[in-house]
Amino acid sequence: MGEVIPLDDFNAEQVADLNQRHGAPLAPGPLAQLMALLHGHPYLVRRALYLVAGGLMPVERVLVQAASDYGPFGDHLRYHLFRIVDNMALRAGLRQVIRSNRCDDEKTSRLLIAAGLVRQENGALRPRCPLYAAYFGEHLDG
Repeated sequence: MGEVIPLDDFNAEQVADLNQRHGAPLAPGPLAQLMALLHGHPYLVRRALYLVAGGLMPVERVLVQAASDYGPFGDHLRYHLFRIVDNMALRAGLRQVIRSNRCDDEKTSRLLIAAGLVRQENGALRPRCPLYAAYFGEHLDG
């Protein structure tokens, strides 16, 4: 038994600080683009900074290929896709969140939030980040 501790995504100041700790590989413009795409998702932000700071991938490629199955986040995105692809309720719920910022089934909503795919914001459900909306919007058949 343990206590569930919800963790928030990084805010813009935290992402800027993390960028500095990586040697400031991202200029303000690309840093803002990354924040807009990932909404401060800790793992994805850290991965992007690792790739860019390590010279493994230029930031332009990270941004352009972000939602690709074989892009910088492909393994992470496919992992989540494979977790929900065989569950009709989760697929339908995530499609509904992407399309209308709501999910009619409360249990499905809670499961999507617990899986880290969806967040609650001002009474509405939203994909956790625009990257998730783009990727899952394309990969969840209608």
